Amino acid sequence: MSKARNRRAKRVREGGLDPTISRGTWLRKPQTQVVPNKKAENRRAACRRWQGRGEFFALQSPPFGEGSL
Repeated sequence: MSKARNRRAKRVREGGLDPTISRGTWLRKPQTQVVPNKKAENRRAACRRWQGRGEFFALQSPPFGEGSL
């Protein structure tokens, strides 16, 4: 541990004030928490949902046996 950290820990053990309590916490605003690359995220999600484009088009075709000879 660093000297400063050791001094702070010793001060807290002896009943002194902990300087981390008086520091304000830094919180991000909700509107800044966005996915950095939305297009890539959508592409990965589509691959997980449809297992590639082939299965997506196979689901759109009519089932065999109904109206086919």
